Amino acid sequence: MEEERATRSKSKPKPKPRFKTHTAVDGYVGDRIKLRRVLLAMSQQRLGELLGISGQLVQKYEKGTDRIGAGRLYMVAKALGVTVGYFYEGADDDAECLDAQHLAILDTPEGVAMAKAFPRIADQTVRQNLVTLAKSLAVPDND
Repeated sequence: MEEERATRSKSKPKPKPRFKTHTAVDGYVGDRIKLRRVLLAMSQQRLGELLGISGQLVQKYEKGTDRIGAGRLYMVAKALGVTVGYFYEGADDDAECLDAQHLAILDTPEGVAMAKAFPRIADQTVRQNLVTLAKSLAVPDND
């Protein structure tokens, strides 16, 4: 009986996960999903409906707490009208997530309007002047 218990307690070790914990790139991709979704004025719930998943899972993808598989990322790209490559634009091996400060522009209607309009300004000089103006009006960082 003791031998039987000892045998039962020696179960196979659990396999190691194929991937380490979430990476900066996971967060970066999530930030890009959120950015595009907000620019389209689409809710997490609506994106979830288009993908056949819950809005809560969309939120986890955007926060980078759940990894998104290649097939699902392809579906997200189609739903948001971009290529899969869009989610990696600007990322490199040391990609930093867009933090709350960078995404704060999307927290106000004016910020969303600016984010939507800026890429449509064709004149590079005007775009640069707008950036210079925004920097001159902004409260300095404490860096």
